[in-house]
Amino acid sequence: YTDADWAGNAVDSRSTSGFAFSLGNVAVTWSSKKQTTVSLSSPEAKYRGMVVATCEAIWLKRLLKDLQVEVSDPTTIYCDNLNSIQLAKNPIFHARTKHIEVHCNHFVHECVLSS
Repeated sequence: YTDADWAGNAVDSRSTSGFAFSLGNVAVTWSSKKQTTVSLSSPEAKYRGMVVATCEAIWLKRLLKDLQVEVSDPTTIYCDNLNSIQLAKNPIFHARTKHIEVHCNHFVHECVLSS
């Protein structure tokens, strides 16, 4: 699961994003951090949170592989923002999404395609 607020910090307008991963019914890794850049929209803040969660999912799968636990199914990352989900599936830039960094779009899109 991943989520983010938008401009939640009153001082610098930065968003906070977080994620939690579970195996079965047990949470095994989680994080909540202030984002390093200011997001210009709620979908952007949530998308940046998805990027961090995707990196964690890749790390977690590699850790499980090192522990001889084979995970063949793709990892599902739940996000509550339809715009962010659509951007992950089809990162075509529109006037409203040009400000989101290109490497973020391509990174998550490639992970979605490889699953």
